[in-house]
Amino acid sequence: MCTPVVLEPDADDESTGDKDACMASVLARYRNTLIERTKHHLENGFPPERFYIHCDGALFGFKMPFVKKAPKVTFKKPIGSVSVSGHKFVGCPMPCGLKITRLIQKCLRNAHYLKDRLREVEIGAMLNELSSTVVFQWPQDEAFVRRWQLACEGNLAHVVVMPNVTMEKLDSFLGELIQGRSSWYKDGVQVPCLAADIGSSNCSCALHKFTSLE
Repeated sequence: MCTPVVLEPDADDESTGDKDACMASVLARYRNTLIERTKHHLENGFPPERFYIHCDGALFGFKMPFVKKAPKVTFKKPIGSVSVSGHKFVGCPMPCGLKITRLIQKCLRNAHYLKDRLREVEIGAMLNELSSTVVFQWPQDEAFVRRWQLACEGNLAHVVVMPNVTMEKLDSFLGELIQGRSSWYKDGVQVPCLAADIGSSNCSCALHKFTSLE
């Protein structure tokens, strides 16, 4: 397939002006090179510290999954992110967009790590398989809750594991939580039952803690 020739307009062209003429000049001069280089990196991979490829789905991004002959956009290729416009094909009344990044996998992995570590130390916790929100037993210390900016309701708190949340940060959080629990639950103070909220298999109270560790 032949690429159409893009001619560079004169700098004083009345219909384009200096800025448009400059942009057209760049596109005309480097269009083929940019396309070929992008194809090369998509097909052969590239060091992530050197390149970042973002796929802007814009208007057609929402249509592509339903068009048989449309190319498939997938993270099996070394792209960093994909976005689509919500105010175009979908018809949202205000400008908006949806962006999906490769970092989603990192968030899910770290969320499962947090849930597993909580349950290892017998703290009731629940995580839906495809979610990055970990629900667990509310810490009995308002200062701790404020410091870690936890959202709490009733006997539950939750952590939304975002891309900036590292393993080191999770370990620091867990270390403080475990240390705090040693003083919160003593002198006969019982761990509350969370079975009605997150299910008996995720609860670590005296009645259900054995089923939560199965």
